Amino acid sequence: PAADLQSNKRAAYDDENDNFYNLVNKKLRENVGAGENIENRLAIAASQVAGKDLSEFFSRWGVQLSSSAVSAMSGGQENRAIWYLSDESRRVRMQGGSGGSGSLSVTAQQQTESREVNLTFSGMGGNMQGYEITRLVGDMEKRIGFTSKTTFTDTIGAINNQAVSYRVRAVDILGNVVSTATSNQVNFSHNNLIDRSDWDSAIQSDGSYLVTFKDPNLTIAGIRLRGGSSSNAEASSQNDTQADESADVYYQTVDGSDGEGDFENTPSGDSDVSAAADEGTSSDSSSEDSTSSEAPASSEESPSSEESSSSEVPSSSEESSSSSEEASSSEDSSSSEESSSSEDSSSSEESSSSEDSSSSESEASSSEEASSSSEEEPAPKANAENPDHIMIQVSSDGNTYETVLNYKPSGKQEEIKFFTKDGQDDGRIGFYDADSDAKNVRVYLPAGFTMENVDFLAYPGDSITINEAAIGRLSSSFSDGETTYPAGTVVITGTYRGDPVYNTIRISGQFQTGSAEQGDLELTERPINGTAILFAQVPEQGDMSEIWDGIWVFVPNLEKEAELTGEDGCGVSLLPAEIMASLYRTNTPNGSVEGPALS
Repeated sequence: PAADLQSNKRAAYDDENDNFYNLVNKKLRENVGAGENIENRLAIAASQVAGKDLSEFFSRWGVQLSSSAVSAMSGGQENRAIWYLSDESRRVRMQGGSGGSGSLSVTAQQQTESREVNLTFSGMGGNMQGYEITRLVGDMEKRIGFTSKTTFTDTIGAINNQAVSYRVRAVDILGNVVSTATSNQVNFSHNNLIDRSDWDSAIQSDGSYLVTFKDPNLTIAGIRLRGGSSSNAEASSQNDTQADESADVYYQTVDGSDGEGDFENTPSGDSDVSAAADEGTSSDSSSEDSTSSEAPASSEESPSSEESSSSEVPSSSEESSSSSEEASSSEDSSSSEESSSSEDSSSSEESSSSEDSSSSESEASSSEEASSSSEEEPAPKANAENPDHIMIQVSSDGNTYETVLNYKPSGKQEEIKFFTKDGQDDGRIGFYDADSDAKNVRVYLPAGFTMENVDFLAYPGDSITINEAAIGRLSSSFSDGETTYPAGTVVITGTYRGDPVYNTIRISGQFQTGSAEQGDLELTERPINGTAILFAQVPEQGDMSEIWDGIWVFVPNLEKEAELTGEDGCGVSLLPAEIMASLYRTNTPNGSVEGPALS
């Protein structure tokens, strides 16, 4: 408002005779800023009277300043935050009063359910005006508020898979920015659940649930499973990425010398992950002369690795070390079951059929009696082929169904499972539209589960995480199909969810500049030089698309880091204490970084 704008300037520059606006009006009568609109003329006149460049002040008030108007402003930069001044500020200034002092500290506390962040400010004393808060998300900084209190609540909204922090400036009653501080980071991530009111379910004659979605614009990509019977406690192997599958490997060479980070992102073509595993991901833990780090195990529930720092890089599956035993066991079991099944079937088919029929009638009768007495939803029947599995099928016409999920619940309190694509369990995420291929959704649940345990979800968006044991050395040599990295090479590892054809990764760090002795020690953020390698399993059919189990490995260019830092250290000592991984989505295949980071 114009009155507040004038009040700010009066509080900043008026004297005991209230001369500021008299002098401004005089400038305007002298036709200062001729040729400009009235707002620009007022800005020029006020700046010349104040003897300060007030371009930021007028810009904050929404005035569109021309370049010629900015050039006509005289005086040095106004360092005070005069847009926050009040009548009390003028009184304190006129009386020669003092402002505030101290060293600001900011704490951010995440409220997951309400998607809010509570900020607490401390360390300041004296006569304070308040605190200006800006939100930092990736490469973006946005001013979100000003408060005179020592607490502030920010509502995050639709932000997902992002690290959020806050930069706060403490402003005293005189408008001086006394201290500036940045909060700790809080990570926001949600599963993009579809509201339960947007779909209906009903038990069918075969014991399955038929789910229909009310909103035809919805696209489903998976489920969240909660609770359930403790009898389903064995780990699921659905969607595990096996190390002996072929994979596309994408390279990103980062030049961080200018602080911007130029990328070259090119696919290498098909390469054999099993060969890379043989060379660089040995599961032999007997090596004692090197510290190894592991690219994370495949897990939809949590992309973060929980392995210790003695594991290695980059394992494509948490069960890869036992895959041969499991395969042997599975073959034996399968052979035995098939033989037994064949004999049972040939010897007692009629008897079995009779018993099953009788049993089914008895169970149905019992179920109907229980339903009528308790008026509860009847218990569903499990998938006949795999009674301990959850199976989900989609159909566009209600007649022909495609299986998009078939797995055994792990027994965890909560787990996320994405749908498969093209009928392949290759890590790709299948997207199914409610108005076409998912008009009808059929759900088979094992004993102990009902639809109360199931939520549907849309694609939660691209995401990236750094392993808990993020930095380590290769225990043996590793080849990505184009370059061979010797044993002992320093690597940073993690996981991602997205499309490796359109995703790029930037690894940044907080580097110290200046000298503590000289008193000019500062932290500067810039990209770390090196090569990022994205792993993705090659689909047997169809194109590469979004995957949930992507692995990335970053190989820092330590020689270039040594040149930039001017240090003679070796290996990990050349890397910053704080490292951040950012995932970008490009507009063209294998393109360079464009726009803000997605995660």
